[in-house]
Amino acid sequence: MRGLLLFVCVICIAACAKAPDVSSFALTVLGHDEATKEWTMESNDTRSKQRIRYVATCSTYHQAGHPMDSGADACSFRVGETMVESFKPKSWTDITIDNSGTMAILTGQGSDQVIQLLKVKSAHVVEIPR
Repeated sequence: MRGLLLFVCVICIAACAKAPDVSSFALTVLGHDEATKEWTMESNDTRSKQRIRYVATCSTYHQAGHPMDSGADACSFRVGETMVESFKPKSWTDITIDNSGTMAILTGQGSDQVIQLLKVKSAHVVEIPR
C-alpha cells in the first residue's frame, strides 16, 4: 500500500512538472507614434473573452543592474511583438494594469529582469469579429 501511495505521488509530481504553460492573457504592440510618443497595444484575455485596446505613454524602463531610464522615450517594444503572460523561469512575463492607469510589464528574472511602466491614456473594448 505504501509503495502504491509513493508511486501515485511521483506520477502526480511528474504530471504537474510537465503541465503546459497556458496563459489566458496576451498583449500585442500594434503601433508607436513618434510624434506623440504613444504606444498602441491590444490585450486578449481568453478567460473574459475580451480584447481591449490601450493607448499609453512610457514612464520608466529599468533593466536589472543598470540605471533606471525615465521618460516617454524610455520603453523598448517592437511593433508586432506579442507578450504572453508566463510564470515559467525561462519565459517569465507578468503584465499588470491597475485601477490608477499604470501598466507594468515585467520580463525575465534576476539579472535578466526588465521592468517597463506605462501610463494608460485610454482603454476601450474592441469588438471581436464572429
